Amino acid sequence: MRALYFIILFFSIHLSFAQDLFGRETLQKPNTKNQEVNITSQVKGILMVPDTDRAVPLVIFIPDQGVVDRNGNDMRSKHFAYKQLADSLLTNQIATYRYDKRTFTQVKNRRVDNNTTLEDFVADARKVIAAFSNDRRFSKIVVLGHGQGSLVGMLAAIENVDKFISVAGAADPIDQIIVGQIAQQQPGLDKVAKKTFDKMRAQEGNVEDIQPALQSILHPSVQPFIKSWMKYDPKKVIAELSFPILIIHGSKDRQIDVVNAQLLADSSDSAEVKVINGMNHIMKRVGDDEILASKSYVDPDYELSDSFIETVIQFIDM
Repeated sequence: MRALYFIILFFSIHLSFAQDLFGRETLQKPNTKNQEVNITSQVKGILMVPDTDRAVPLVIFIPDQGVVDRNGNDMRSKHFAYKQLADSLLTNQIATYRYDKRTFTQVKNRRVDNNTTLEDFVADARKVIAAFSNDRRFSKIVVLGHGQGSLVGMLAAIENVDKFISVAGAADPIDQIIVGQIAQQQPGLDKVAKKTFDKMRAQEGNVEDIQPALQSILHPSVQPFIKSWMKYDPKKVIAELSFPILIIHGSKDRQIDVVNAQLLADSSDSAEVKVINGMNHIMKRVGDDEILASKSYVDPDYELSDSFIETVIQFIDM
């Protein structure tokens, strides 16, 4: 059930509580390189700024699906990919801001809001962008959306953004992605899933009659969020953006197929595509061995793809 891992990962919010994956929060003095910056009570993050007097680019990370913290970790993974990327950018005189998703904050505080929608994530991202838009320390604002964050970032980047980077973003609405993943793993069940999605689109309330095999994905308690997500077509959203866009995808991404990168690029007049050989969904360098590749999700010693880091830096500095 490898492909379904991507789907079920988000819904783990309903199953257990998160641990503090990044350690105790400490508020640091404003002029230090690492500064805790809370945008709202639910969106808390860390700003990393090079020790320089000149203005530098700022990259704002928009996280993937699930109960994700500022490091890119969730309850089932501990890869620290976002922190690794931020550290690499810092050494290249690029500032970053990365934050805990509101779902992570809710679970951490044991105050889960089951009414959370994709629009809430978009609103959070817009507030983050606005918080830094007039900061003279930064020469440009670059939004980097990873996975689900690709769509969220595109929806949020309506103003105050100079460039956008999509990493491992999907090109189709989420219901089509889920149906396609199910078709690969459980042929026949995909047709049942599609009918359920069609019902969800057609009626106001939840669909209560859910086949047991789909309960973890389409339980009535999570349908409001899924409905808020599936109404967006990333290809149409990216077509509305006019600033420079870089679409990056790994050749070893086992969650979102690499064909999505070109589909997104074909929908934009301002996008370029870079497929990183040997990179997986979490930007790590992996090989053909799937067992070893899966360890990259739980072992922070796995390194990010050097080619990925170089590609990001070149695009930012252009």
